[in-house]
Amino acid sequence: MSRALAAPGTPFVIGGDAHGVTSLRFRGDRFDTDYVRAGAVLGRVLARYRLGGAAWHQLDTVAGTSEWRPGGVAATVSDPALTLASHLELVGERLEWRIEVTNRGSDTVEVGDLVLPLAMHTRFAAGQPATEAVLKHSFVSGHGSHLFWMRSNSAGPYLMLLPAAGTHLEYWDRRVLAEDGEEDTYCAFIHGAAAAAETRATGTNWRQPTTALTLRQGECRSYRFHFRWVADYGAARSAIADSGGIDVEVVPGMTLPTDLEATLALRSSIPVTRIDAEFPEQTDITALPARAGRQLYRLAFQRLGENRLTVHQEGGRSTTLEFFATEPAETLIAKRGAFIAKRQHRDPALWYDGLFGEWAMDRGVLLGPDEYDRIKGWRIYEVTCDDPGLSKPAFLATKNAEHPVAAEVAALDRYIDRFVWGGLQRSDREAHTYGIYGIPDWKTNRESADPGKKGRLHIWRPYDYPHIFAMYFAMYRIARDHLHIPTQLSADAYLERAHGTALAMFTIPMRVIDWSAYGTGFYNECVIPDLVSALKERGWKGQAAELQAHWARKVRHFVLESPDLFGSEYPFDSTGFESTQALARSALDDPAALGVTAGQARAFADRQMAANLFCRGWLEPAYYLLGSDYRAQGADSYTLTYMAQMGGARPCLARPARSPFAAAARLCFAAERMGAAQQRDCRKRLWLLVSRCRA
Repeated sequence: MSRALAAPGTPFVIGGDAHGVTSLRFRGDRFDTDYVRAGAVLGRVLARYRLGGAAWHQLDTVAGTSEWRPGGVAATVSDPALTLASHLELVGERLEWRIEVTNRGSDTVEVGDLVLPLAMHTRFAAGQPATEAVLKHSFVSGHGSHLFWMRSNSAGPYLMLLPAAGTHLEYWDRRVLAEDGEEDTYCAFIHGAAAAAETRATGTNWRQPTTALTLRQGECRSYRFHFRWVADYGAARSAIADSGGIDVEVVPGMTLPTDLEATLALRSSIPVTRIDAEFPEQTDITALPARAGRQLYRLAFQRLGENRLTVHQEGGRSTTLEFFATEPAETLIAKRGAFIAKRQHRDPALWYDGLFGEWAMDRGVLLGPDEYDRIKGWRIYEVTCDDPGLSKPAFLATKNAEHPVAAEVAALDRYIDRFVWGGLQRSDREAHTYGIYGIPDWKTNRESADPGKKGRLHIWRPYDYPHIFAMYFAMYRIARDHLHIPTQLSADAYLERAHGTALAMFTIPMRVIDWSAYGTGFYNECVIPDLVSALKERGWKGQAAELQAHWARKVRHFVLESPDLFGSEYPFDSTGFESTQALARSALDDPAALGVTAGQARAFADRQMAANLFCRGWLEPAYYLLGSDYRAQGADSYTLTYMAQMGGARPCLARPARSPFAAAARLCFAAERMGAAQQRDCRKRLWLLVSRCRA
């Protein structure tokens, strides 16, 4: 039997059944979005408890009884030791949520976990409307915890969950609950000592404090949250601060080099009383004059790695802010380049001579086609090709275009000569020149008995091409700009291969399996506008016009045809945002030349930026969330991927005039020749540039 909650003036439309609330919508919404997953119950609570250190027992409100009344619904479950109750009630513009745990026996009860399964409609399926599912943004960190859910078109309102003044969250997990079949559910923990202890024993490094609840005979403990609607990010920030949480802003970010400082701004209706550092002897915290209703602090860290700050408020409230301290940015870039160059196979007897291999840190072994270590099955491609295998030389070449090291350039030339040209990539002596072989590796494909697309013509994955033409273009810049560095080919030869490979991306996959490169964004293809400019500067006008025509067609597709910006090889992905930003930038720079109007270019740029922010940590102040890209499960897994650096306000690879990466690299190595005061200012500007690559 279906039920409904109603109250005068409420913005919530809530439905349910005998088990509880199963549907939640916004009244008068422009889109028919149900925020609760089909078949799930909102307001469910689980408790895991024990008596006197004995075995754990579990109570689950869905196994109890539900009572519907005007404006509210209550679910209760009991056993001889404990009563667990969950109350949802419409109060004004809010949906209040009260949880009560009562010891109904004679023995003291230890509640190790008190869990809130939040089974929202967060599954993004291929072909579904953009407004059908929602993405979760979550920050679990004591009394300052908050969560909100939003649609992929970024249209408000957002559904927000906030704890009341005396309630906190301290842990989270994803769990398969029996009633949900095989689909796992995000679970937030009010108390999580038992679960955290179990996961720490398996190697998980949850660094925030966790607690258990002790209840004596007849004792009851209650906790309160509320759901509310907020119009946008600004309203979400205000809601956090107004509820007693902390609206946190930090510049340049929460991953901070040891030679730079950060400015921290905190806003809350409950004043901050102090900030404690995890490593006080290696952390500088300086209070600054308050401004615009915010308490300001200057921070600096000297201990490398994770650094935890605990922000205390009146009333015994605390929130954990997790930072990460690194070596100076120029050191990181130089070390990364040196590391890649040294992990190269250098044996002329091997068919994969020149390959930059994966490195097994635990065994100290360089992986390759004869040693995959724990990489099994179809994923062995990660060692030689596809994005994992091809991105390393693209980075190394781009780094050397700004700050060349002769040994690293020589390693790149060996990779090109011994592994790429005539192996991974079809040479100018073969049909389908510039074609790039895909998984599992080029040798397997070239020697395949299948003459078609699953064998000797497995050269149709357009994602593979940009890594290679980005590498060639960077090698062209090395040969052009750093004449003291030996290269195996001339600048013109590298430029010719960069052009040919970029052109092949648009033509060969289409020719072989009818896969158009115009409909999806590929990482590293953002170098195409600069490649076109280089061709023009070299006087190769025909080649420049040919490549520009393909790029313009792709710009028009995205600007005029409104494709799904999250579409990729998966139904929901963030891998295209580096490219779509570059497409938007090109349209804004010269709309008429690309066949669009200025208004159309601006509309697409706005949509692209909104979509980019939608699937990133934006109000989540932890180093592993802030600026990180999210996939369909939000911040629950797969954070801090390659797209965290690649999808920001500017493309981050190989744009000599505009790229933050290129500008950052120049600042890095210019700083080596400056005085101390100039270096500090230079490095601060550097990290601000690098931060632009994140969000």
